[in-house]
Amino acid sequence: MAAGLRGEAPRGLTRAERGSVAVEHYDGLIALYGVAMGVRHARKHLAAYAEAGGGLDAADRTRLLTTTDPSTARALLRAAFGAPARAIPEAA
Repeated sequence: MAAGLRGEAPRGLTRAERGSVAVEHYDGLIALYGVAMGVRHARKHLAAYAEAGGGLDAADRTRLLTTTDPSTARALLRAAFGAPARAIPEAA
């Protein structure tokens, strides 16, 4: 915003920053709706983030869209945007 006020072009977000925004959005949905409804409500958003991030193979994309575990979804979102890898919980 400051760049725009100075008449400069704004700096775009890095992939890792976009991944952090995606995780923050996901966490907000979970906080708003609770885990059970939040994970279902978030699926359409997760699909868009997976496409935008481009860092997941087909199996991990499917896992992101079907998991009911928020920690797994967060780890996969980070991976989609190339953020530093954290352990992704194994599928149950």
